[in-house]
Amino acid sequence: GGAAPAAPLQARLAATPEPARAGRPGTLTVTVENTGATPQRQVVLNVLLPPANLQPRADSIQPRPTLVQPSGIVQIPIAAELAPGAREAVIIPFQALAQGNAVIQAQVTSADAAPAEFSKTLLINPR
Repeated sequence: GGAAPAAPLQARLAATPEPARAGRPGTLTVTVENTGATPQRQVVLNVLLPPANLQPRADSIQPRPTLVQPSGIVQIPIAAELAPGAREAVIIPFQALAQGNAVIQAQVTSADAAPAEFSKTLLINPR
């Protein structure tokens, strides 16, 4: 057997500003893309913002999340079907709470592929 194929669902995490500053707002953008050859159904993005460092501004998340937990978990439905080559951007405004390295984790799931995991470390400078 050959190498396992790359996961069809990819996520890119970008933050502005970077580095962030404690006490100030910022924005996390997660771009989910279907890099596979077949449509992916029931695509869902789960993002974990470390609650000691980052607080999501739930009322401003686009598209609307189905779940925002105090533990920092945000769940956002991406698409009932994401066509090959299609991508969707998720905007998660946040408040930076404390300085340090905030490890943001993202997981993309679908009905058609194994979950794919991604992460980004965002430096938060002191006030």
